[in-house]
Amino acid sequence: MAPPGCERSVRPHRPRQDPKRWLKAVYLLRTPLITQIDDGAVPPDGPASGTFTSSISCITVVIEMLRHLAPAPGDKVLEIGTGTGYNTALVTRRTGPGTVTSLEIDRTIADQARQRLHAMGVRARVLTADGEQGDPTGAPFDRIVCTASVRHIPPAWLRQLRPGGVLVAPLDSPAITVRMTGTGPGAAAGRPVATVEFMRLRGQRTARPHTDLGWPADIDAQRWRDYEVHADQHGQRIFLRRDRPEG
Repeated sequence: MAPPGCERSVRPHRPRQDPKRWLKAVYLLRTPLITQIDDGAVPPDGPASGTFTSSISCITVVIEMLRHLAPAPGDKVLEIGTGTGYNTALVTRRTGPGTVTSLEIDRTIADQARQRLHAMGVRARVLTADGEQGDPTGAPFDRIVCTASVRHIPPAWLRQLRPGGVLVAPLDSPAITVRMTGTGPGAAAGRPVATVEFMRLRGQRTARPHTDLGWPADIDAQRWRDYEVHADQHGQRIFLRRDRPEG
């Protein structure tokens, strides 16, 4: 949602009352826009307080993640977290009609995004579903991108990523974005490519010890570029390159 340096102050915008102001806010390069609070318990015209649970990410973050995803025309893409559908539209523009499947756990958000995309003529498949489970009916995918952070890479994503395919996802604790390449059935490996803070997937909000998530006991957040991330059906392992395990 927001890299270091993005604005974090909250200013209410109401599109219907002031569409020009909203449009300007949407395209501010370093300002994320919150679109849901407390999983929808706070109405859109309610007080801007509570836990932020859906947003339009900073444009700089969107561009950076898609740069690392590097989708090509014709690629089959799985997106986790449809949100407003903005990222879905950008990916579909690149890969082509009917190539993108986007999963959104919140039915209201999914319905709104589906309607927007249809109105724009964007042919993408938007499903109301738990993103952690991916979409086994559409697998394998050439590219998988997640727009919410996870504490661990879900095994379903690894099973649904084709060997040689690319997975880009924000990995929490510390907040980094990883780019991983499928190394075989149900496995992938890669490295951090950026530091960024995202809202977490609903199923991964509960805090867990770093060592349970495959991190070394002595995490050095300042050396985030030097870590490697390996994940398979047995879990994930994160280590400094000089400490790479044998085998």
